[in-house]
Amino acid sequence: MKKKTNLSAKSLYIHVPYCKRICNYCDFCKKNYDFSECLLFVLDLVKDLKQNMKKYETIYIGGGTPTCLDDNLLELILKCCSKLLDKNYEFTVEGNPENLTESKLKLLKKYGVNRLSIGVQTFNKNILSLLNREVVNNEEIIQRAQKYIPNINIDLIYGMSFSTFEILKEDLKIALSLPINHISLYSLIINPHTVFYVKKIKELSGDDLADQYEYIKEVLKHNGFEHYEISNFAKPGFRSRHNLVYWKNEGYDAYGPGSSGYDYKYRYKYTNNVLYYIKNKT
Repeated sequence: MKKKTNLSAKSLYIHVPYCKRICNYCDFCKKNYDFSECLLFVLDLVKDLKQNMKKYETIYIGGGTPTCLDDNLLELILKCCSKLLDKNYEFTVEGNPENLTESKLKLLKKYGVNRLSIGVQTFNKNILSLLNREVVNNEEIIQRAQKYIPNINIDLIYGMSFSTFEILKEDLKIALSLPINHISLYSLIINPHTVFYVKKIKELSGDDLADQYEYIKEVLKHNGFEHYEISNFAKPGFRSRHNLVYWKNEGYDAYGPGSSGYDYKYRYKYTNNVLYYIKNKT
C-alpha cells in the first residue's frame, strides 16, 4: 500500500512520469504521454494530496516532464500543492523549454511556484537532436520564463563523447548571459535500457571528463556561482533548499510512480508501473 506521510518530514517530492518525447539518455521512471492514463494518474495523485494535512517547507515536482501535462491537469496538481505550503517555502517545478507556454507560466505563478528548473541540457542544436530533445530557442524561452518566476535553474549535460569541449564552453557562455540563479551540470552516464546504451554510445574517458569538470568549476566560480554540491552551482542566496534536504540526509515524503522517500528510519520507493501505483501497489 502507499506509504503514509512522515510527520517530521518538511519536504515533499512528486514524480510526474509523463513526457511528450523520451530522451536517448534518460533512465528515470518515464513513459510517453497519454491523456487518458495521465488523467487517472492526476486524479489519484490529487486524491492523495487532499488527504495530506501537512505543511511543507519545500515541494519539488519532477519527472518525467511535469509541464507536458495539459493545463487543466497541471492546474489540479498545483492547486493541491499550494495548500500544503508552509509560510517560508520553496516550490520548484521542472519543465522542458518547449512546454513552457505563456499559459503554463501563468499557472505556475498563480499557484505559488517560486523556483523553476528548466531542462536545457545544451544550447547546441545538433547535440539537442542527438539527445532526442526538441530544438527550440532556449535563450528566448528562459528570458520569458524569468518574467514570471525570477528564480530559475537550468540543467546542462557535459561529458558527452559525441560532443566537444568547445561546445561545452559555448553552453556555459550562453548560460552565463541569461537571467538565471542556479545551474545544475550532470556528466552523461550511459545506463542500461536507454537508447544510448542500445546504440553502444560510450561515456567520455575519465581524464577528459575531469578536465571538463575542473573547467566548469573554475568558470562558474569566476562568475559568482557557489559550488555547494557535486553537480549544483548557485549565486549567493539561491542554493536549492530541496536539494540540500537530500544532501543533509533529512527526511522527505514522496508521491508518484518511481519516486522515493525517507522517514529517517527507512527509505522507500514506489513501483515504476503507473497503473499498479494508481491501484495502491508499491
